[in-house]
Amino acid sequence: MACYSFVTMWLFDAPVEPVWDAIYDTDAWPTWWPGVRQVDVLHPRGPDGVGGISRFTFRSVLPYSLVFDMRSVCVERYRLLEGEASGELVGSGRWRFLRQLPA
Repeated sequence: MACYSFVTMWLFDAPVEPVWDAIYDTDAWPTWWPGVRQVDVLHPRGPDGVGGISRFTFRSVLPYSLVFDMRSVCVERYRLLEGEASGELVGSGRWRFLRQLPA
């Protein structure tokens, strides 16, 4: 199996709180993220935000959809989100929220 690593950096001229809220609310991704076709909650997050499992269907310019489950494993409000993916995509994802870029 081929191994890949992707790093994407999004820069926003905005306070971290509304950016966090948009990323944390995965159910709403299909309303604003064109590549996200569907999100289904398979298991709700716990009170600390950890343990939830959602199934994501992504589609881009490539002529097929990619379906995978993501389990939340670490949530540090306004700082960090981490998840483990399984299905057609296997691996881990990390979203770090910085108030400014490191020098």
